[in-house]
Amino acid sequence: MEPHTSLRACVGFLWLWVWCGMDGFRTSDIYFAAYLKVAGARMMGTERKGRRVVFIFEDQGPIAMRQLKGAYFADSAKVNVLSFVQAVKNMKELTVRNPIRPK
Repeated sequence: MEPHTSLRACVGFLWLWVWCGMDGFRTSDIYFAAYLKVAGARMMGTERKGRRVVFIFEDQGPIAMRQLKGAYFADSAKVNVLSFVQAVKNMKELTVRNPIRPK
């Protein structure tokens, strides 16, 4: 993907925006963010876009991020369920607190 391009994917009735650029891999989907965290992607921070919180992860390269995204959307991702549930709780907590600024 080229820097600062966007990809729109439909998940059920939810439209998800995922950004990939020079300043990290971004998503506003709380469950996808939790999956990335549990799958080992390093979270760099969050930022608020209106009422929405965007989670920012270290971009691990186009191939690695494409594989993570592909596994998630194909429903073939393998992560620890308890870790995923805890990560969702942590991500929800970040949406109500002040965002973590990217480093």
